[in-house]
Amino acid sequence: MSDGPRERHDGGLYFILGAIVVALGVLIWMVMGEPTGTASPDTSSVSITNQVDAPSNDAAPEEPAEVTVAPSADGAKTNEN
Repeated sequence: MSDGPRERHDGGLYFILGAIVVALGVLIWMVMGEPTGTASPDTSSVSITNQVDAPSNDAAPEEPAEVTVAPSADGAKTNEN
């Protein structure tokens, strides 16, 4: 009936799984590794000066401006002071 125990052929599965692990390792190494390029740390000094000219206190009006409201087009009186 049977010639013996069945043999399992999982070599292809292990090969694919190994390739995925290697690919992920290379990807992580490329992303997390030290940068390799021509960029060097900048040793020059940078100076930033912020200057804000605040308005003086005497520039503000002492009393609020007077507001007048004109009547509407139909002649009705609204918001009259």
